[in-house]
Amino acid sequence: MNKVIPLVTASVLSFACLISGCAGNSENSVNMIDVDTLPSDITLKGTEMKVTKIDLYQNRSSEQGHPYSFAAVITIDRSKINDDDLYWLLNRDDGTNPLTADCYLTSEKNDIEFESVPKVSDYYDNDNLYFIFFDYDNECRYALTDAELSFDINAEQLDTYTYKGNEYHKTTCYSYSVNHDYSKIKLKMKDLSDMPLAQFTQLYKGVKADADFYNGLANAESN
Repeated sequence: MNKVIPLVTASVLSFACLISGCAGNSENSVNMIDVDTLPSDITLKGTEMKVTKIDLYQNRSSEQGHPYSFAAVITIDRSKINDDDLYWLLNRDDGTNPLTADCYLTSEKNDIEFESVPKVSDYYDNDNLYFIFFDYDNECRYALTDAELSFDINAEQLDTYTYKGNEYHKTTCYSYSVNHDYSKIKLKMKDLSDMPLAQFTQLYKGVKADADFYNGLANAESN
């Protein structure tokens, strides 16, 4: 089955400013852990989870020039956590998510150096949590066979710290280096047609929602 991604124009995306990564408000707020194996364990608020795999995909568009685009999926096993407990783990009073993920892409052939890849979806089913990334910012002339990836999974912990009189939960940042010369994690690039349909559906919905949002901003600016 051919899978077609809607194109999002650069002029629309210029409104997006993606600032992410392992950062905190205090030198004691973040614990950095370099991970060099998959599967791997992570801890969220005292609850153990397992990152079972990371999948890398590329898609060659049928548009003029036939550019390549990149996608990735992080899969985290949540099968031992019931839906109610998972809900309370993932939702804080302020509506923000204590479990987040970031992806950075480098491709020397395509003149891409450590660029943030937009996260277009995060969702869960009965077995897993998924973080889905799609690089609609870049149209690559060459296949992404030389792609080097860096992933950060940021998990809130039970321990707290105080900053400017306010108490916050500490964060553990689990960092995964993939396909770098020094990486122990080596993964193959798959074709986007191999992505499971449920994940592709979420990717498509996420890209469309982002496009609608930034088109709305563009229309508001022009009025």
